[in-house]
Amino acid sequence: RVFGSMVHDAMRSGEWRDRWEALNYLSKNFCEATGPPADVVAAVTEALGAAARDKVPKVFLAALGVFEELLSDTRIDVLGTEEFTMLLRGQQNPEEPAGTNGCDALLILLDQTDAGGGSSSASSPQQAAADALCSCITNGRVALDEAACLLLARIDERLRQEAVHEK
Repeated sequence: RVFGSMVHDAMRSGEWRDRWEALNYLSKNFCEATGPPADVVAAVTEALGAAARDKVPKVFLAALGVFEELLSDTRIDVLGTEEFTMLLRGQQNPEEPAGTNGCDALLILLDQTDAGGGSSSASSPQQAAADALCSCITNGRVALDEAACLLLARIDERLRQEAVHEK
């Protein structure tokens, strides 16, 4: 309920336009999000996860607008890089597997860069997800090592799959 009942209800709507409008509203009025910083991060991460599953790319792009607002919100400054990253990854402590307490926003962004074979178009969801992942790092919210580790693990997995298929 960090975003209020209107946005909450619209995000659960069966109409994509309602979800899209709610996310656009939230992006423009992010300062109205209430609650402790950890709750705000968790709510944005859940919204991003829901938007990534949406069949309409505009909804995901609107969710990325909200995500960018989160990255630049000064209320989040009280969270250190490690704590912010854990929250983005759906963890409450470093020993938990990512996604234990919700969505893993970093994996969602990485997955979206691959969706549909990828695209270099500046307005594509794939490029926007890559840009958002880069923003996490350039805004100092996520350590470069954290994002690089996920990417290198993905590359390693693909190389291993290729090696198995070649045999």
